[in-house]
Amino acid sequence: MSTHTATLPGHGLSSTPTSKKTGFWARFFTGLVASREREARLRVSHHLRGMPDRQLRDIGFSEHEIFALRTTGSLPGPTQD
Repeated sequence: MSTHTATLPGHGLSSTPTSKKTGFWARFFTGLVASREREARLRVSHHLRGMPDRQLRDIGFSEHEIFALRTTGSLPGPTQD
């Protein structure tokens, strides 16, 4: 038994895969994780605002991050590549 693959030009069939839309559960889970991350960032920011600058430096915050925390009231967001 042998198989043969034939292409049908002009019939809208393509050998390249089409991109799939993200499914409901994937979008739901991504949204849930993003929501929980925002909540966690707010809670941590609130706690860190109450700490003195010296203590923030001791745990590894840079002067820029401390300034951003003091002026905006929240942690700087993660960098996007």
